[in-house]
Amino acid sequence: MALIGPEWLFGPRALNRRSKHAAGARFLPSYLPERDTPANRLFVEAYRKAYREDPDAYAYMGYENALAVLLTAADLNGQTYDGTAFIAATKKVSYFGLMPRGESALNNTNSAFLKRLFWVEAVKTKTGNRLKQLSILPVDPDTGVCKKQTAQNRN
Repeated sequence: MALIGPEWLFGPRALNRRSKHAAGARFLPSYLPERDTPANRLFVEAYRKAYREDPDAYAYMGYENALAVLLTAADLNGQTYDGTAFIAATKKVSYFGLMPRGESALNNTNSAFLKRLFWVEAVKTKTGNRLKQLSILPVDPDTGVCKKQTAQNRN
């Protein structure tokens, strides 16, 4: 029976625990450890060295969030006391070529949004299960809807 659910159900640990039974599973993660970009290779190599497994969704999100905070704080010369100024500065920082999952951006309500999802298949290899990219699906963020929903949730 096919397993469906959020992407963290298909992280490296979960796939490798399922062993050969994970082979053939297809799903849409927001991050692909096998993505061949300089920033991702650097991140994955360091993560594998430290933890002896591929990074999952939590790992890349934590890394990217910390990187955004540190780059913004550096641009502000450590003056991070004004939250509004910090958010404005975060939107101006260039993350080009630095994020493992690729290009990222903030919408009008200061929430990060995805620019793409990966259609992948789990493939059994000698070193465990890996994700094979089948295609990339662009995500068109409807920032107007996001802004409206955020405003409604504040009430």
